[in-house]
Amino acid sequence: MRAITTWVDQVQDRQEQCIYDLCFSPDGTQLVVTAGSQVLVYETTKGVLIKSLKGHKDTVYCVCYAKDGKKFASGSADKSVIVWTSKLDGILKYSHSEAVQCMQFNPITHQLVSCSSSELTIWSSEQKNLQKVKSGGRINCCSWTRNGQYLAIGFASGYVSIRNKNGDEHLRIDRPGTSAVWSLSWGQPRDESNNDILAIAEWNGTISFYTQTGRQIGRERTIDFIPLKILHFPDGQYLLVVGSNKKCLLMTNEGFQLTKIGNDYDSWVWSCAVNPTSSHIAIGTQNGSINYLQLSWDIVHGLYGERYAYRENMTDIIIQNLQTNQKVRIKCKDLIKKIAVYRDKLAVQLPERVIIYELSGNDGMHYRCQEKLGQSLDCNLLVVTSKHLVLCLDKRLQSLSFTGIVEREWILDNSITYIKVIGGPIGKECIITGLKSGQVVKIYLDNPFPSLIIKLNSSIRCLDISSQKEKLAIVTDNGLLTIININTSSSSNNNNNDDIIYEKNDVTSVSFNRSFEDMYCFSTNDTLSIKVSNFPEYHQKFSGFVVGNNGSKVYCIIGTNIKTIDIPLTTTMYQYIDINDYISAYKIACLGVAETDWLSLGLSSLEKLELKIAENSFTRLKNLRYIEVVNEILEKLETGEWGREGCMAIASASMGKLRDAAKLYQKAGLQQYALDMYSDLRMFDIAQEFITSGNSQDRTVLLRRRAEWAKSLGEPRAAAEMFLAAGDIQRAINIISEYGWIDLLIKVGRQIDKGDRNNLTIIGKKLRKLGATHGAAEIFTRLGDDKDVADVLIDAQAWPEAFELAERNTKLKSHIYGPYARWLVDTGRFSEAQEAFKLAGQVDESIHVLTTLADNAIIERRFKDASYFYWLLSQLSLELNNKNDNDIINIFNDYSDKADIYYAYHEIFRYQEEPFTSFMPEALFNISRYLLNKIQGINIYGISKVQIIYALIKQAKTLGANKLSMQLLEKLKTMKIPDYQQSQIEILTLAIKSYQYTDPEELLPLCYRCSTFNSLLPSNNKHCNCCVQCGLKFQYSFGQFEILPLVEFQLDDDIDDDEAEKLIYENIDSIHNDDDNNDNDNDIIENQLTIDDNITDLFTAKMIKFNDPKIGDSIVKVGRKVLKNIEPTSVIIIKWPVPFKTKYYKNLLPDLQITYCKYCLRLFHADDYELALLRQGHCPFCRVSTVSIN
Repeated sequence: MRAITTWVDQVQDRQEQCIYDLCFSPDGTQLVVTAGSQVLVYETTKGVLIKSLKGHKDTVYCVCYAKDGKKFASGSADKSVIVWTSKLDGILKYSHSEAVQCMQFNPITHQLVSCSSSELTIWSSEQKNLQKVKSGGRINCCSWTRNGQYLAIGFASGYVSIRNKNGDEHLRIDRPGTSAVWSLSWGQPRDESNNDILAIAEWNGTISFYTQTGRQIGRERTIDFIPLKILHFPDGQYLLVVGSNKKCLLMTNEGFQLTKIGNDYDSWVWSCAVNPTSSHIAIGTQNGSINYLQLSWDIVHGLYGERYAYRENMTDIIIQNLQTNQKVRIKCKDLIKKIAVYRDKLAVQLPERVIIYELSGNDGMHYRCQEKLGQSLDCNLLVVTSKHLVLCLDKRLQSLSFTGIVEREWILDNSITYIKVIGGPIGKECIITGLKSGQVVKIYLDNPFPSLIIKLNSSIRCLDISSQKEKLAIVTDNGLLTIININTSSSSNNNNNDDIIYEKNDVTSVSFNRSFEDMYCFSTNDTLSIKVSNFPEYHQKFSGFVVGNNGSKVYCIIGTNIKTIDIPLTTTMYQYIDINDYISAYKIACLGVAETDWLSLGLSSLEKLELKIAENSFTRLKNLRYIEVVNEILEKLETGEWGREGCMAIASASMGKLRDAAKLYQKAGLQQYALDMYSDLRMFDIAQEFITSGNSQDRTVLLRRRAEWAKSLGEPRAAAEMFLAAGDIQRAINIISEYGWIDLLIKVGRQIDKGDRNNLTIIGKKLRKLGATHGAAEIFTRLGDDKDVADVLIDAQAWPEAFELAERNTKLKSHIYGPYARWLVDTGRFSEAQEAFKLAGQVDESIHVLTTLADNAIIERRFKDASYFYWLLSQLSLELNNKNDNDIINIFNDYSDKADIYYAYHEIFRYQEEPFTSFMPEALFNISRYLLNKIQGINIYGISKVQIIYALIKQAKTLGANKLSMQLLEKLKTMKIPDYQQSQIEILTLAIKSYQYTDPEELLPLCYRCSTFNSLLPSNNKHCNCCVQCGLKFQYSFGQFEILPLVEFQLDDDIDDDEAEKLIYENIDSIHNDDDNNDNDNDIIENQLTIDDNITDLFTAKMIKFNDPKIGDSIVKVGRKVLKNIEPTSVIIIKWPVPFKTKYYKNLLPDLQITYCKYCLRLFHADDYELALLRQGHCPFCRVSTVSIN
């Protein structure tokens, strides 16, 4: 560091000349100085005295400037304080009881604290009154923290008091001993705690450091003089210390002495100040001298490759990787004088020692101390090698080992101005030196004899050598850059101009590119230039010095900082391409060019068949297409399959140079490849020129390609016609079908010969897919394939035509009616579907479909639909040819019973789930009783016994059947009841218990045969649908499930159904006696208990014969006399399908009309049935329409 005196002034006060204090304005334009009883204000640039302020009557001891720059203050031995404006007008004066020793403005609130020997006074422009606080001792100095929260006061008794803004003591720092605290200064924190550090200077020469909490940090520093003033730089990195040694010293913020600033002075130095806006300081001495100095910080650095080491804060080394910008710091805690870097070594020269570091770790950035050379080395220049330190002392070079032993010394002809290690074996490195006489000398560490390389006419300023050690760059003090060839220079006279490769004037520095032999960069006063081989230089604006060059980056010193500049290399690469030097162009590209430049290099080298460079270039770009082209050319060249012209044609074609490629193909005798190239690119007119006359195969290929092109252009009809013309019928068919041109597809199908079954089949399938039923049928008919015709008709659901085909070809009956039946199922026409399945012979599949539909209906709680499906299943079971009669009857009864149960349960479910019902309580009562009897002892999927019993209880309660309700409630106790019904059933139980335990007689089931009233719930809990007295099976109406007044009877074994029907319906006038003794009718008169001898109703007499215990029977069997005697209108004959027998019923109440459905054979009250037909249009049970019934 250097200190340059800007100006000096001498105070002429006769009484007192000592400069006790001075300070700068915040903008650095004014310097306020105490001089005797006056306050002098200087302009800082030229040292002009602006004004001498006279307001004090005695010596002025202290001055300070407010941070806002609006005012400053002065304190004097006359016990007064004067506040001045920045325009040098006095605005306030107040007094202390004793001489004012020190003062400072708060940096934040701008309060002024002035201290006398025994008190401190706080003044603020916002307050009218002064705040005075007794100090408790003699005050020598004071200093505010940077945030203005605390004030440190130094006392003559040897302690420091830390006080808040109101003057109250926060803590006290007691220093050992009684030496007076003479100066204080707060500086920036050294860690992340954000607490200022207080520097304390004592009269006995001790400097110590404390935190705001009163904790001492670091060791005390002892100096051999009285520190009269200690002051931090604005950035807090350095300290200024002045005193009785008549010097101004620069120290680190930890108290390490770095250097002396300026010269020694004639008397004690009492004051110093740092300009806050520039690198100037002011120093005041006891003899009245005011010195204004500019500080200049020298650059101490070293560079090797991308590793740059430089000094920071005078005591720290920063090692920076210029490529990655990674940094590490080494703290030396002493003034760093010189730095040298070489490979893994780092040498640092300190005032009293030299430290050698070496790299450690895998990141290549961390150093550890290898050796410490504990001696002071006086040298001009310093370099380090693998095992040696090389010192430059004017004309002499010394090689020292790391232990400090001088191993070799060289005495040169003149003073050494530049030195550089250029590499070599370990311990035998080569050094080039530049001398003041203009000589460039090469020295090997193991060789005592220097070797002269060249001699120039001026002192050497800068040297560098190329990466291959073939070229040397020299810059002289007169700015001449000379590039020489070392190899030729070493074997010829030193001043031979033939060795000079390049010369340039006004150059300040130079550096070879470490990655490219023929590239170097140099700087002039305002330009950075890059020179490559014999090409013109590249220039750009620049102000600084070049210190390194690697790849596309130039390392420059600008001011005191190093900067990395990226240089463009694209132009250089293209210059090499222009002279067909692809190897050099590739090397330049590797230093850093854009991807487009890499592509250009690859294409240019490919065109010239520089395949290795082309492959590397395209690999760099990951361009697989061009890599495949290169590999293809390499393979053809290696196998000798193609010559050079053919390979160049491939390269030209890949780059889009089609005409050149075509010419090369022709030259190589490969016209077919030119044709392929043009046709692939849809350049058919040009391709036509390459087709020789009569070559039909090429024409066909070209026509097909043209058709493909027409398709890609959105002209499919033209493409299809071209494919047809080229004989590619299948592709034409695909295009026509893709666009749905049915007429054209049929036309093509008609034109194709019948023998081309493959294409005709494809056309038929395409037409079928397009929905052209008749067209597809026509094509398949041409092929004679009835099965495919049937498939077409089935897909189109053209059932009439399909049925006609089935009539013509009976083998297709199953193939057609099966899909038809499934279609009927999907449309909900289940009865017709059943017939269709029968025609298709797929009864099992019909059963499977209906079973699945029934299960789904139950899951979805569509119980009426489930009943319908089970009825259909019962009808379908009659068609099972692989079962015997008993099995068919069992299956039929199972399906039929489920149909009945789900039909009745539908109403119970609706009653439970829906808020309203169309059924009266009597109907719901009958339905519930019917279901309860029907499901006794069995479990039916989806049927809830609890819901049935609950519905029956509610209707029984409504109708007064309290006995039945209580019996059913007891039954519910054994069942699992849903939670949501539990409370409802409990309420019902309480309500029913309050009524009489009886059932109304009108609700009791009446047997129309024996006139017996049956209980609603028999005591034995065995439910059945027959009379407990005579065993008559009750018949129910499927309207509201009342018991019908019907008595079922059977025929004698010798009477068939036809005879019985004839006997019942023939007109007779009287009853004839039958002579046949075997006729059971004779027994009527003999065994009958006769009340009236004129009984004419033989059926009634036959019906009641069960009363006789000898011949009592629940089955009523009748003979011919009874059949003749019976009233035809009272007889209901239901003809059941095989294997069931016809059923006969006698209506005991002829006035009550009863009917049945001819399809499902269920009984109804005639009125209920007719009403259902009118409302629903079909039978409520089997859903057969009214039209069918009629």
